[in-house]
Amino acid sequence: MNRPTSVYLDLLRFMAAATVFLGHVAGLSTTGGLFWQLDSYMAEAVTIFFVLSGFVISYVTGRNENTPGTYVINRAARIYSVALPALALTFVLDTIGRAISPAVYDPAWGTTAADRVTQFVVSVLFAGRLWNLDILPGSCFPYWSLDYEIWYYVLFGLVMFAPRRWLPFLLAATCLVTGPHILLMFPLWLLGVACHRLSTRHAPGAAFGAVLCCGSAALWLGYEVVVWHTGRPFLVGTFRAEIMQDYIVGGLFAAHILGFSSFAPSCRINLGWLVRPIRWFAGTTFSLYLFHAPIAHFLAAVSPWPTPSSWPHRIVVVGGTFVLVLALAELTERRKEAWRRAITVLIRPLFDLRHAPAGAARMTAPRYPAAASAMKPRPPDQSP
Repeated sequence: MNRPTSVYLDLLRFMAAATVFLGHVAGLSTTGGLFWQLDSYMAEAVTIFFVLSGFVISYVTGRNENTPGTYVINRAARIYSVALPALALTFVLDTIGRAISPAVYDPAWGTTAADRVTQFVVSVLFAGRLWNLDILPGSCFPYWSLDYEIWYYVLFGLVMFAPRRWLPFLLAATCLVTGPHILLMFPLWLLGVACHRLSTRHAPGAAFGAVLCCGSAALWLGYEVVVWHTGRPFLVGTFRAEIMQDYIVGGLFAAHILGFSSFAPSCRINLGWLVRPIRWFAGTTFSLYLFHAPIAHFLAAVSPWPTPSSWPHRIVVVGGTFVLVLALAELTERRKEAWRRAITVLIRPLFDLRHAPAGAARMTAPRYPAAASAMKPRPPDQSP
């Protein structure tokens, strides 16, 4: 992955997380409808995350995650370093916030207090969307996407590392566990994988890449203009009403990043001083995505200004949430190495990373290694 593409993807994933953040704090229960215009773009932001995740996972499995053990450890460290603190924080803040201001947590706004222990256990196992389940951990609304993405990690890991003779049975068993709703969005994640493989093996030329990048962006803009006036193509009554839009936006976004990665190196794009802040904020993306909703609800519940639409209240909720998220990122997302060491100790009996037996050589290399395994720029961390 070339450096301009790496920085660009970092910028895009932070912008997607910020869209979800601002879209959720736009709720009537928290800020009285501030930034209401962004509410309809949150589903698109999640689609972007899925495509980006597939792109980056395909990249890292060709580099430092090229054994079953490293793949499991790095994926677990990445997810649990933020997911577990987010679940614990949600449990605590929701408990206190409900006692102070129950109206903020009214079920009409999407939260529920029913059987919260079950919510926590199911969320730790990423089972909240299996088959017909629809279980969220309290006010942590964005958590639902992890219940999809983790199973995509499992399916991709099986394809990369499982023995061939067992692969069909393992894939079939995993699909039976997940159910059709999770599998329905799996092609979006695979679009990211396909983009990475194409960009490293069969990348279009710089000229065609520029046309693909700009043309897909123009079509995406045209789509937004049309649906702003006519309404989005929602399939009401289905488990995922936005599924048609998911595939439209996912396809256009995949074409966009494929085109950008093809022409960017030839343009000698120099972002200069912008690279460092982009990288820094991108390092808070996962924290911003998971922590913002429970924090915003809690601040709305304890704010001394009871009117959600008042500007002092909005400043407390929006500004306070953003500052607290940045602080939590320093304790969670930026401490993945500590989580990685802990997880390594836990699963060492299953994956001996230091002394792999000679007979296991086929199992310790990806079946389809990426062609860009020697490229130097670090990959952007994937989104939830």
